Amino acid sequence: MLRSARRLSFDEQAFHPCPQDRATVMALLASESRKRDDALLEANSLDTRVEATYDACFNIALAVLNAQGWKARPVPAHHRHTLEAACEAIGASAGLFDRVDAIRDVRNQKYTGVSRNRKDYEFSLKVLDEFAQVASAWFAARHPALLNPGAGSV
Repeated sequence: MLRSARRLSFDEQAFHPCPQDRATVMALLASESRKRDDALLEANSLDTRVEATYDACFNIALAVLNAQGWKARPVPAHHRHTLEAACEAIGASAGLFDRVDAIRDVRNQKYTGVSRNRKDYEFSLKVLDEFAQVASAWFAARHPALLNPGAGSV
């Protein structure tokens, strides 16, 4: 069972409350789009492309958490906690969380000097697309004003 940001804030001190901020959400989602573009750029190495897919997923997760009024703290495993809490918030399955978290594991291979391959890249891009689709539907249903830069203050 996925844990919410509230639960993780108690269990792991992983998050603290923060004000919901449209500018932050928009900036994070714009960064996700740029990272997706980097992931699709054939001139980039597979290592860079896999890392870009992970960064895009993480930016989506941060945007979801801000929309929920949470900000990650720099505690051990904060990336994993951020992904878990975001998946719980958007109603993603534990399976989708496992796939997004698997991208984190593949991304972290850079710390051991292991290069990523085409299969890693194709998997990470497929998972990014799935995660982005679920998150996009959640934003549209739950927080549409956060996606409208011309709206008044939230």
